[in-house]
Amino acid sequence: MYVILCGTGQVGSATARALLDEGQQVTIIIRDESHGEDLKEAGAKIAVADVVTSSAVDARCRKERAGKDHNHAPPSHKKSE
Repeated sequence: MYVILCGTGQVGSATARALLDEGQQVTIIIRDESHGEDLKEAGAKIAVADVVTSSAVDARCRKERAGKDHNHAPPSHKKSE
């Protein structure tokens, strides 16, 4: 399950669509539910929160993730010499 903050912009919506196409569960956290209608139709769950207030975002992420944790850091690669 993936949670995307402000997922209705170009990067967020493209990421959400790619994950949905792979069959992943996606939750988009946005300020205005009406902006996420197309992603909702594509299978994403829409969650509304005040995305400007960090405490509201933290609370909503905790609720949506419910104990799941994903580390999306890129892999560390060393060039072989």
